[in-house]
Amino acid sequence: DGQILVMHDVLGVTHGRTPRFVKNFMADAHSIQGAFEQYHEAVKTRTFPALEHCF
Repeated sequence: DGQILVMHDVLGVTHGRTPRFVKNFMADAHSIQGAFEQYHEAVKTRTFPALEHCF
């Protein structure tokens, strides 16, 4: 079980209003690969999605 995000949401390159379920993993990463590694780890360890990313 996990959260499915579009690549643009993971990298924080969406335009307009950011949906509640989105977390910008690129904000704390130094590369695109790092952002996806953080996303993978967060889903694997069940720290994402957190309550603030749910409806």
